[in-house]
Formats: sequence, C-alpha cells, structure tokens
Amino acid sequence: MRAFLQNLFNIPILCFLISFSLGCLFPRFKFEKLIKTTNQWSSFYLIIAIGLKGGLAFSSCTVFNEKTVTLIILAISFSLFFPVLGYMLLLKTTSIDRVTCAAIAAHYGSISISTFAAATSVLAKHSIMYCGYIVAVITLMEIPALFSAIYLCGEYKDTENFLNKRNSFSDFLKTSIFNNKIVLLLIGSLILGYFFHIFSYHHFTDPIINPFNIILSVFLVTMGFNVARQSKSLKKFNFALGMFGIYIPIIGSFIGLGMSWLINLDLGTGFLFTVLCASSSYIVVPAALRIMLPRAQESIYLPMSIAITFPFNILFGIPFYFDLSVKILK
Repeated sequence: MRAFLQNLFNIPILCFLISFSLGCLFPRFKFEKLIKTTNQWSSFYLIIAIGLKGGLAFSSCTVFNEKTVTLIILAISFSLFFPVLGYMLLLKTTSIDRVTCAAIAAHYGSISISTFAAATSVLAKHSIMYCGYIVAVITLMEIPALFSAIYLCGEYKDTENFLNKRNSFSDFLKTSIFNNKIVLLLIGSLILGYFFHIFSYHHFTDPIINPFNIILSVFLVTMGFNVARQSKSLKKFNFALGMFGIYIPIIGSFIGLGMSWLINLDLGTGFLFTVLCASSSYIVVPAALRIMLPRAQESIYLPMSIAITFPFNILFGIPFYFDLSVKILK
C-alpha cells in the first residue's frame, strides 16, 4: 500500500492520471495532432535516453558472464513460450476467434518500453543501480512473440498467408526488424552510451539524460489521452476478456521474478526484467500484426494492451512488482 501511494504521487504518474481524467471528461478534445506528434517525439527521446543510460551502465557493469547469457536465453524463451499460455487461457475463457487470441497473446510475449521507462524512474528514486545489459534484453524480447502468434493461430497452413508470399514476408522483416525505429534507436544509443562512458564524454550524455523524468511526464500526459480514447472500445469487452489484461501481466511478473531469483540477479536488474515480463507491447507488435495477421481484430487486441494492461502496470503493477522484488531479490 505504501509503495502504491508513493508511486501514485510520483510526478509522471500524476501527469498520466490527470490527462486520462481530462480525456474521459472531454472526449472531443481538439488537439489530437499535437498529442500524436508529442507522443512520437517524446517516445523517441525515451528510447534514446534508455539506450544511453543502458550503455553507460553496461560499460561500468563488471558482471557479464554466464549469468548474462542465461538471462538472454531465458528472455527469448519467455517471449516465445509465454504467448502459448496466454493463447490457451483466452481460448478457455473467451469466445474470441483463434487468430485474434494469438494476436492478443503476442502482445504479452513482447515488451513495453514506456513501462520499462517508468520502472527505471522508480529505481532512480530509490538510488538503485542496474546492469546495462538489461537494455539489450529489451531488443531481444521485441520480436520472438510474433512468430509464436503465427504458429499458434495456424496461419502458416493457409496458402493465402503472407509466409507463402515472398514479398509480404520481406515487408514483415523490413517493418519488424531491419526498419524498426525502436530496435535501431535502442541499439544505436546503447552502443553510443557504452563508448561515451569509456572515453568519458559525459558532457554529451548528461544534457540528454538529465531531463528524463520531465520528458517521461510529457509522454505519460499524451498516453493518458490515448488511453482515454481507446477506453471507448472496452464497452464491448466481457468480464473474462477484461480480466485477462490484468491477471496475465501478474502471471508474467511471477515468472520473470522467479527466473531472476533462479539466476541470482541483483535487485535493480531483476526488477526491470520482471517489469519486462509483465508488460505488453502497443507499438511494435500491433504494427507488425497488421501485416502478419490482417484477420485479427485490432479493435480488441490494441485496447487490451493500451487501455487495460498499460494503465494497470503504471498505476498498480510497478509498485507491486517492486515490493515483491525487494522481498525476494534483496
């Protein structure tokens, strides 16, 4: 309860709550273009800042051994196999078609970089360090769940599917991997941060990293309005579908925390990995699914991620995961 109240009165979280409330009270808000542009540019900044911070931490982190390799293997395995659990639960508890079930499940095998950003602000508030290789783990957890979705829904058997069309598959690779702005920005800024620390170029990194909480607050303001807009689609959700967006990240967090404990991760790195396992994508996966699974219902899988799981993690999940991490990993 104490952690929840501390999180609630955190400036970025208050910004999210206020903008979400305004978005619900004034649904015909006229500044959609401004919100969209601000959201895009602030998200780019967060990706670059997270990469730089990760590179700085990576270069100063002495622990890069079999534990790191094990974490990478576990992260990829989670991204591949966790959607299977989500898919089975959706088939058992809802009447949604299997293609949409696979699409929803894929979101929870991937990650949310904005949820990760909010989690790093919690660590900064408590002056807790983490190893920079966790930022590299983010890039590795972005894509595997998409291939799980293809396998789960059986689309690979359909002769009309994009996998049997060379051009469409090439489009998928370009969109999801080789031309993925998030992955490219993250990797590029991670490498820059690493070398900036080695050559002591902190006068370049400090002006970029210092306003992190301010830009995070701006980003969460835009997300509050976006969530309020997407929440209109929740009217057609039944109880079982709505609850899935809450209990599946909790299950993911337990698995992530268990793996962190198993390989003896430090508190900061283990907490961030737990948050990654509990988060769901709302940028990379939806964009790729429009190409990969065009028959999946976007009006269901996108609001599930952005209007249920994202606000749940921001308001309740992160303090809960932090409390658990402190008790188990400290």
